[in-house]
Amino acid sequence: MSKTIVIFLLGSEFNDRHAERIGYDEYCAAKIDFIVWECLFQRPAKTQKYKLPLLNKFSVVRQTNIFLVIKSLRKLKGYEVIFIDSLGTDFSSRLTRWLIRLSGHKIGLLRIQHLIETKTNFFKNALQKIRSFDGLKVRIINALSRAFIPNIRYDFLIFAGKEGFSSEISNQIETCSYDVVTFNKSVAYSVSKTSEKGLDRGYIVFLDNGSYEHPDADECHLYIKGNLSDFVRKLNKYFRQIERRFDIEIIIAAHPKLTEEHYKKFFPEFRVVFGDTASLVKGSSACLLVYSNSINFPILSRKPIFILTDYNHINSYLGAHQQAASDILGCPIYNLDHDIVIDSLPTVCTKNYEDFISSYVASPECCANRSVWEPFIKKVREGGVAP
Repeated sequence: MSKTIVIFLLGSEFNDRHAERIGYDEYCAAKIDFIVWECLFQRPAKTQKYKLPLLNKFSVVRQTNIFLVIKSLRKLKGYEVIFIDSLGTDFSSRLTRWLIRLSGHKIGLLRIQHLIETKTNFFKNALQKIRSFDGLKVRIINALSRAFIPNIRYDFLIFAGKEGFSSEISNQIETCSYDVVTFNKSVAYSVSKTSEKGLDRGYIVFLDNGSYEHPDADECHLYIKGNLSDFVRKLNKYFRQIERRFDIEIIIAAHPKLTEEHYKKFFPEFRVVFGDTASLVKGSSACLLVYSNSINFPILSRKPIFILTDYNHINSYLGAHQQAASDILGCPIYNLDHDIVIDSLPTVCTKNYEDFISSYVASPECCANRSVWEPFIKKVREGGVAP
């Protein structure tokens, strides 16, 4: 009988955050070999030599072109291989899926992290994303690939929330988003600081999305007009106003792909905490954000949310997501290009938050989960991932 191997298809470079999320220790405990394929077709990189896996040895294989994918698939002949697809919709990703399907291996779609659906029409959304010739070229190629390389038939779907469900895939494996597990394992961040009034001074956390500096934006050719220095100046002014108005501290939850030097340069007046976003949110009085998937944390902990923007962000690809989040959650949007006066923290509409969680994060039955991968691993061990 062939040994089972699970291969996770990743569209970016593997890092510590991925290692925490993709359940390697759980696969080891289940005696299932686990490999990550870095499918980095759009950029040059030194390719790691492909080796067949040894039992319970973790491996990351870098695939930089389709020929390496074909070679790797040939070396997997004779093994029972299950692929988990988290790739995008570009030409190389579509071709990779078809090569896997033609090789006879099982492949399933992963849909557990969702951006909020926007009401922006297709053409306006496309125009907001095209800010360069490279951006236009990439999107033309992607549109042509959709026309000439149709979607494959998946063997199974791993999904979280109602928005992740698809009736087109018969074998459904329900779980929760990564953020649910992180949130459930975290404890509230503690800040000991006394205010001028002699009371314990709480804090409001800013969930930084890395506007202008996020490396994924360059890779996807997504741009925002203006520049980081001007936007940070507006943020710092607003943060100081909030601190004075509520006699409270602003703490910045650092983006995992930005450096300490970045925050020392642009936010020297504020405390910055790395790698502890869920705990920061749990212990906070409210949350500020531009827009980020980490919005799940304040929703899970039922914290008030302020959405911060300016005209450059409103007219970018983020603007529609900001407005959709505001509409769904009932939280205010503050335009930093205007004078802002805030008399009180926004209230939380519990029903809106609960509806959001069930749609985008996890069903009520999965909200207490402490593992994303347990339902899938159970199916693999039972041999039940095929339709």
